[in-house]
Amino acid sequence: MGRLPRIKASSDQDVFYHLYSRVSGVKGYYPLAEDSAQKYLYSRLKFYAGIYKMAVAGFSFMGNHYHLVVEFKKFEVLSREELKKIASKLYVKNPKVTALWNNDDWDRFNRRLFDVSEFMRNFQADFATWYNFKHKRRGRLWGDRFKSTVLEDIKSAREALFYVELNAVRAAIVERPEDYKGASMFYREMGADNWMMSLEKIMLCEDIKQALRDYRASV
Repeated sequence: MGRLPRIKASSDQDVFYHLYSRVSGVKGYYPLAEDSAQKYLYSRLKFYAGIYKMAVAGFSFMGNHYHLVVEFKKFEVLSREELKKIASKLYVKNPKVTALWNNDDWDRFNRRLFDVSEFMRNFQADFATWYNFKHKRRGRLWGDRFKSTVLEDIKSAREALFYVELNAVRAAIVERPEDYKGASMFYREMGADNWMMSLEKIMLCEDIKQALRDYRASV
């Protein structure tokens, strides 16, 4: 029997997702624990967050799995000019790929930018290609299909985010979540979160300093 289609929220509204994926391999295989792997995952997450119509609320890269909490924007028809700018970033190594695109191709590309499955396909394939090349390995890196949970509202997203931030603490890797370099709270504390969803939105607070204090206290 073929795979069942993934359940996604309606595209006519903004929607939060908790996304989760695990690598394949024997017990004790922790490829994502490598410092270089976590830095590359971070760079790719930041890159694709600038391509797809989404915002990253938080993340945690653990030894053999990772978590993301993201918000995908409701679908809208983008101008051809904007689509071309995005395509030029995505296909920087092959800029001629869009030269023969017709209106249907551009329409499909437009819809792709609001699709969580397309984002995950790019994100995971990019990392797997890099990791396999770096370690001179072949074959599939990721295990089963990625898991996705639709979160009802900002409150649900916030609760999922706190769970994600505490992964390294529960695994006894660090004592404080802000000390784990593979999670979003580390970057929040470093002030390197300007590309992520604002804490003011997450904490429903207009003051950034108070929002950070509330976030620390909640986590």
